[in-house]
Amino acid sequence: MSAATNGSQSYGFLWEAYAKDAYFAEKCERTRSDYLKVRTWLGEAAWTMNPASLTSEEVLALRDKAFAEKGRRFANYVIQVLRLTMEWGRPRGWLRGNPEGNPAMSIRLLPRPKGARTVNRAWKDAEVRAFLHHAPPTVRLAFALGLFAGMREGDVVSAEWVSYDGATLEWRSRKNCEPNAIPVSGALKALLETAWRARHSTHICLNSLGRPWKNQSSLRAAFFRTVNRLQAEGLLGPGTTFHGLRHTVGAFGRNSGASDFHVAAALGDRSIAMAALYGANADRRAGQFKIMSALQEHFSAEPV
Repeated sequence: MSAATNGSQSYGFLWEAYAKDAYFAEKCERTRSDYLKVRTWLGEAAWTMNPASLTSEEVLALRDKAFAEKGRRFANYVIQVLRLTMEWGRPRGWLRGNPEGNPAMSIRLLPRPKGARTVNRAWKDAEVRAFLHHAPPTVRLAFALGLFAGMREGDVVSAEWVSYDGATLEWRSRKNCEPNAIPVSGALKALLETAWRARHSTHICLNSLGRPWKNQSSLRAAFFRTVNRLQAEGLLGPGTTFHGLRHTVGAFGRNSGASDFHVAAALGDRSIAMAALYGANADRRAGQFKIMSALQEHFSAEPV
């Protein structure tokens, strides 16, 4: 890294200015937390980095250091956060005089290794049916929300009854703050109605003790206990993960001929449709309803 700089021009002060800006405050809690993990990892080095003279070679060294210490995904996230924060600082004068402009922009993200094992995959129909039939009720409801609503684990553990009106589930994703609205029918409706009649908490999903899940990890542990049991019984194959349920939604949408925009909408995402975003907002809810209705209908005969 370069020698210590005038403190007022360091990346550490750039970060403090960024963290006080409304642009940062408007981001989801999960996103802010992830950004802060990068700032914490940079530590004191942030105070010796001058954005106006920082080079791509120095940013590359940070990426490689992060990779050695915390792996590929975190290394890539370091680059993404540096790109974003310095791009925020560019029109505010923080990068003035840097001949490279934003030196993080030219750094390539580390690709997934060729031949690496696929961690998440779409579930097969038979696996979905086996889980719905054999899982304990508490995990089955969480599974149904993951599959039929496209919820991530964090959304499942925080979901509350105020989001459900008997016909529709509406919530904001914890990860990206995107609004979601899905119809409720079939197995999902049966499971929700059963839980509603027995409710004694504001949370929809409860653990085996009748309490809200403590966090995502506690739900994940219970989920994988069921997965491991069903795999041992030959009912599930390898690679059946909770996140794989989102792959299942995506695969179902594609196989049904849905557009990329509608698949992204069903998953509570906008990334596929950024170019068409301004003209397609009105179509987003329709796309989410279309795919989720069809998916719920596909498994409507499943026992609950």
